[in-house]
Amino acid sequence: TEELARAMVGTLDRLAEWHLAAGEGRPLEVNFCVTTGSSLVASRFALGGNPAPSLHWAETSNASGAPAVWVASEPLSPDHRWRAVTEDSLLLVHPDRSVETRALR
Repeated sequence: TEELARAMVGTLDRLAEWHLAAGEGRPLEVNFCVTTGSSLVASRFALGGNPAPSLHWAETSNASGAPAVWVASEPLSPDHRWRAVTEDSLLLVHPDRSVETRALR
């Protein structure tokens, strides 16, 4: 998970550099996630004054009852305890399905 988090921060830094170098003056709004199959890192990031796109997560279980974490731009159902990811943050889902958020700045 730590390697994915470092790669995500590096990628967001590079995108911000390219965006600022382009000098178009438009905002940059980016949500994306990467996974190894056992770990996941998702970003909620914006640059240029607009709010970052929404990002939510919920702890649940899969069909066999094992713990699972759902990640979506909006809550998918009213029956789970969806939590919003803070703007300019990373969401980290570790192999044990524990969840952590980290500020990007």
